[in-house]
Amino acid sequence: MKSPRLHLVLLLILIYPTLIFSQYKIDTLYQHLENIHFKGILNSKEPNSKFFAFNNGMSCFSDVQHYLWYKNKLVVQIDGSGKLFEIQPKSPVSRLDRTCYEGYSYGAFNFVFNDTIFSLGGYGFWQMNGMLRYYDEKTGEWIVCKTNKTVPVKQFICSNTYFDEADKKIYAIYTNIKPLYIEDSLKYDKTVYVQCLDLITKKWLDAPKILNAKEFDNNAWLIPPYFHTNKGLLIRYENEIVVLDFKHNEIKKIEPITKDIILNQLYVGKELLLFTKDSSLNFYNTITDSISSVVLKTSHLIGTGIPIYQEMKAAPLLQSKQVILLFLIVLGIVVFGYLIYRNKILKQQISQLNNGVELTSRVKSNQESIIQHPNSFKENLSETEKSLVLLLEKNTLNNTMTSVSQMNDALSLQKKPLKIQNNIRAATILLINKKFMVYSGCNDELIIKERTEFDKRFFEYAIYKKYLHKLK
Repeated sequence: MKSPRLHLVLLLILIYPTLIFSQYKIDTLYQHLENIHFKGILNSKEPNSKFFAFNNGMSCFSDVQHYLWYKNKLVVQIDGSGKLFEIQPKSPVSRLDRTCYEGYSYGAFNFVFNDTIFSLGGYGFWQMNGMLRYYDEKTGEWIVCKTNKTVPVKQFICSNTYFDEADKKIYAIYTNIKPLYIEDSLKYDKTVYVQCLDLITKKWLDAPKILNAKEFDNNAWLIPPYFHTNKGLLIRYENEIVVLDFKHNEIKKIEPITKDIILNQLYVGKELLLFTKDSSLNFYNTITDSISSVVLKTSHLIGTGIPIYQEMKAAPLLQSKQVILLFLIVLGIVVFGYLIYRNKILKQQISQLNNGVELTSRVKSNQESIIQHPNSFKENLSETEKSLVLLLEKNTLNNTMTSVSQMNDALSLQKKPLKIQNNIRAATILLINKKFMVYSGCNDELIIKERTEFDKRFFEYAIYKKYLHKLK
């Protein structure tokens, strides 16, 4: 009789091929892409489609997938990570990269340029990034490219991107979305911009363009694209299928017959991979493993004269001598007024400082006649001194030290300059201690101070506990 362990081994042997070999019919896709010498992006009709399943995809989130044809193989890039998987007909699914980090690049734009896989931007760890990275096939790792600036990219959330393969440029429509860690009350830039990255120099434009807001209201610019064609980005927009010709800065419509043919192809189903080669729009059905194509010629496009973007308006330069002279006069008046105001404030501070010094000297000269009530110590105190002693007494009974800020409140010194606060507070403590020494006949101070634990430069105060019973 066979043991249970042997049964388990036999079962694993039987199902092993289905675990490691691709169970998807993609023979037609492979053959077609090889025949047309394709390379680059395959867009899914639905941005969050997931045509393949992997046991070691994302750890915490669903494996949203991006599809690339790279060196005659279908590569699946897992959104939010650097993970790359190779899918082949009737062959094992293989992992290409060696990266281990994930969660830093959700919504990145992935593309193939010069036989290299690139990834631009993404979101993760509570912030956007505009980094340009490329996959190093030798090491299996991703490496960051140095660019002159960063543009925030998170596809279909705050950006939309077009790869102009012929001109070797990336166009990005984007907005500077407010980070989660910024207070809601703070204003942020809501302008929608258009930028362009030159893939040869790795430099963005010095200044972005401004999206034609009148034409792209209600976030219509975030609509996921169908095709990165050699004529522009093909999207569905305002119940039309249009081409965004970034190079010539124009929205172009498609003549009705060709538009209807493209729509009919898109209505076939959701399980579509879309890619373009030259003037051919290709629709791959992942269920039936079949491909259909539509030819989109330049003659099929209808110019609208509507720009995609506008130049930023430069601030006008001060060219008039009269305007410059008026500006200098106003500036001089402001500076002169500030100097007068500053001089007035300094005089007030000097006057307050002299008052504090006068109070200190008065304390020293009146030490001999400070006790008028021998049976009650508190009766010998002024109202200000009494309020300070009561505060210290209360905190000491609660085993709590009294801060300088609390003492300033009791002495009503909050609005006075710091130096005046220090002088008056020190003089008041000195007078209270002097009165107590005369009253008690001892040489100990009633109010003692200790350095704070968190910063030894500062002091806290309390009543000497062994004399608490003398405070009547």
